[in-house]
Formats: sequence, structure tokens, C-alpha cells
Amino acid sequence: MRFYIEHEMEAYGYFNWFNKNQSVEILGYVPNLSILSFNGTMMFTQGDKKLFIESSSNEINKLFLKEPLKNYTLYLMANLEVKNNNSKIEKYRKVWKALQTEWNLEGFKFGPEIEVNKNDNCFYTSIASFKTENISKSVELVSMSPKKFAIFASCNKDTLTEARIKEIFDSTNILNDSKNLEINYYLLSLYLCPKGDIVFRLGTSSEETEIAMIYDNDVIQVTL
Repeated sequence: MRFYIEHEMEAYGYFNWFNKNQSVEILGYVPNLSILSFNGTMMFTQGDKKLFIESSSNEINKLFLKEPLKNYTLYLMANLEVKNNNSKIEKYRKVWKALQTEWNLEGFKFGPEIEVNKNDNCFYTSIASFKTENISKSVELVSMSPKKFAIFASCNKDTLTEARIKEIFDSTNILNDSKNLEINYYLLSLYLCPKGDIVFRLGTSSEETEIAMIYDNDVIQVTL
């Protein structure tokens, strides 16, 4: 496994699915989004994947122990579908109790779980804060399903309130035209980054994995 770090000042050139025209339609301008990415290539085994997660988590942890990120809090966003609408157990477990059947989430602070209904399908969305020592666990969880989970960092003290969770969910238009609930990282970045927040986007292919930190360079400068 080869591990390396890239710093790209122009996110719109880095991700071809970042659309400047759409940014103008949504925000009225094009934000100065930049990328700090942690990359793993030649990943052929589960051991390589584990090593990548450990290496990238260590680098991210270092960043959040110093300025300007030491006052930021890390958050995990989760969206889970209720597989059986008649299941009282699923609706009781919602997000965090469901995840805790497979994951040890000790040290995570859970926010309210909000029910979302679309096309006769029921979903629950929520956000939890976590400390830097749980970065690797959070990255591993996101890697299992990047469409359901996302990590971001913020200085906003109201992030775990029901109003804020609903605001983030509604403003990023996470519900697409299908029956599925998927996190739209582009819209999430447009909404959060100009406020000084940082969005982590995990991308994978057969032998490569990337964790990209997306931020607004006019609001905060992120350096190694």
C-alpha cells in the first residue's frame, strides 16, 4: 500500500461533479473550495485498507490537535432506512441503537433522530459528535457505506440540536428523486463549507481509497 497526501486549492478542478453554475444558482457565487486529500493506492488486501485508515486517521488527528482546527468538533452524520415499516424494533432502534448492534460507539454523543418519509419509505437521520481518538472508527464506518454516512467538522455549538440537524438535512437536499436516501457531498459542501465547516468525502475504487477534506479557503486555511 502506498500512502500520500495532496493539497489542491481548486476543488472545482479536482472533482468534476462540482458544478460552478449550480453553485451560482444555489449560493449566488462560487465559493473558494479547496481540498486536502489522503490517498491510498495499491490496496489489495483488507490489511492494506486497515493500514490506510490508520495512516489517514493519524494525519487527521494531528491536524485537529493544532490551530486552526483545535477548536473544531468532529461529527458523524448517519441516515438509515427502515427495511420493514411494520417493524416496531426497527423504529425503536432508529439510528444509534441500530448501529450499536454492530459497532461500539462509546464516546460518541448522539443527537436527536429525525424521521423522514418518502415514497412510502421511512428513514431516520441524525448526527453524533465524536473525539479525535474515534476518527479511525468513524472512517471505517463511513467506508462501509459512504452514501449513508458522512463526517464533517464544525465550530457550531448547535450542531446536535434537532433544529440544526433538520436544517442541514433539508438545506443539502439529501433526498434525491429515487426512493433511496443518499448523502450528496457536493450540496453538503456548498452548505457547510462557506460557514467555516469542513466536509470529509471518502471515495473508493478497486485498489484506491481517498479521504478528501473539503473546506472554504476564504474562511479557513488548512495546512499540514
